[in-house]
Amino acid sequence: MHRSQRMALVGAMAITAALALAPTASAAGTGTTRVLIATRPNPALSTAPVALYGRVKPTSSTTAPTGQVCFYDGTSTTTLGCGTLAAQANGTMQTHIKVSLAKGTHALVAKYSGDSHYAANQSKVLLLTVS
Repeated sequence: MHRSQRMALVGAMAITAALALAPTASAAGTGTTRVLIATRPNPALSTAPVALYGRVKPTSSTTAPTGQVCFYDGTSTTTLGCGTLAAQANGTMQTHIKVSLAKGTHALVAKYSGDSHYAANQSKVLLLTVS
């Protein structure tokens, strides 16, 4: 083998090893979180957007959760929208979106995607009346 062939072979092995060690998108953590949902205002008017807030707090770790929170209306599989978590002054990770909702009562849920440290989780249902 020529020196240039050996270098190419060694380089290929280094790349293969680096790829094997990289975490995959499907890697799910086992840590637990508490997911909260809040709205502003509540009750709301159909003529103005409503801000939906999703907060994710670890229950037993100081590692900050990463990822997204998506918001759902009732048992629908269609999302109202998603936001990426960002740190807040109190150490909580939070995201928010603004949506327009039709008149009526809405059963809102925030679902956290999970990350390499924490499993996916969701909030309890929050009822929002829009008039």
